[in-house]
Amino acid sequence: MRTDTEALAVAEVSRATDFASLLARVSPERQDLFGDALAFIAEQRKRVTEMRDDILRPLREAEAATRRAFAPALATLDSAEALAKSRILAYREAVARRNAEAQAAAANAARAGDMAAAEAAARTLVPVAVAKGHHVRESWTYRVTDPALVPRAFLCVDDRAVREHAKRTPPEPIPGIVFERNERIWRNG
Repeated sequence: MRTDTEALAVAEVSRATDFASLLARVSPERQDLFGDALAFIAEQRKRVTEMRDDILRPLREAEAATRRAFAPALATLDSAEALAKSRILAYREAVARRNAEAQAAAANAARAGDMAAAEAAARTLVPVAVAKGHHVRESWTYRVTDPALVPRAFLCVDDRAVREHAKRTPPEPIPGIVFERNERIWRNG
């Protein structure tokens, strides 16, 4: 069983399909008809979009209200999660630091020939655990300290600057870049 909205949408699809089918049979030489057709299509698109938006507006408003209602609880949970994760990472860093110190002490003792002290230092090593049901994924971030030293393979084209340059008609050539002309039809007014 179709809802009223589905029936309305099906009717609009049928109307648009019929128009597109009719348009496909018009000779390309009839440019006057295509101009009128584009105007009609723009009007129909506006009408159908408004119809759709009228139906969706209450749903979007309800969604926005629901999101606002749950936002404080989610923000509190996000804060709690961030706190728990920061505590886990701080603990892991402290254990790793103590382990590094113990390893250095064990190595120094072994070099000095004091095997008992080396074994004692090694026994203080603690496995770096993570909370049950979780894992730690290591990732890296970066910051550029000297752009002149960055290898060419890691450089990228400034897309915004090239697009701005391409607005000139025709654009001046840029080595390594090919400008391709594209045409689109726009409705006046």
